[in-house]
Amino acid sequence: MNISEEISRKIFVLMQKANSLLLTVNSMNDLVSSLAGIPYNEDNANDLFTKIKKAKKILRTKAIKKLKKVKNLKKSLLDAVDQLSNEDKSIYLLKAEEFLRIEHLPIPLAERFGLEREIPQPALWIAILDKIKMSSDGFGLDQFLEGECLERHDTSPLKVDESDKYQKCIEALAFIFNDTKNTWTRGYDYMTQKEADAWNAKENEFVDV
Repeated sequence: MNISEEISRKIFVLMQKANSLLLTVNSMNDLVSSLAGIPYNEDNANDLFTKIKKAKKILRTKAIKKLKKVKNLKKSLLDAVDQLSNEDKSIYLLKAEEFLRIEHLPIPLAERFGLEREIPQPALWIAILDKIKMSSDGFGLDQFLEGECLERHDTSPLKVDESDKYQKCIEALAFIFNDTKNTWTRGYDYMTQKEADAWNAKENEFVDV
């Protein structure tokens, strides 16, 4: 593991912890909404809502601290990326594309039976993509490291025009890893009917083996 991977792994762990905390906060918001309209003792309810409010504040504060640690690692990550050879960068780009290709497919039976995937390096991939995309504008590494993400995309980033591909890869990676509402799921959404039929035929062959 080189230095860029080490830093990227640290960022990945910190962001996973931060997003897990924020996901819990969102779950608390859903809980409060679900309690609306239910008859309850006012004193007990106020006590419960006060405890939930305090808990949300604590969790948000912890998440913000972890994201600050992430931002402090940004310069080290970029310096490490600058030291990579063009060949290494190309390999990481291929890994990013392979990760996105798999994420935009249903979960295969082989994976359900224990096939292990390589640990992702989203910060490293986005750092490289952000340097080579066509425009310096738009969603990039800074926004990703701040825990931001855009709306869920309608098209696989690997199926868009080549000129827009790297930007869309960044946005897709950010949504997959920063979505704190837990709405990202793998499935048939990004496949044509022909692709879905071919996928199912292949899966049936796996079962018949």
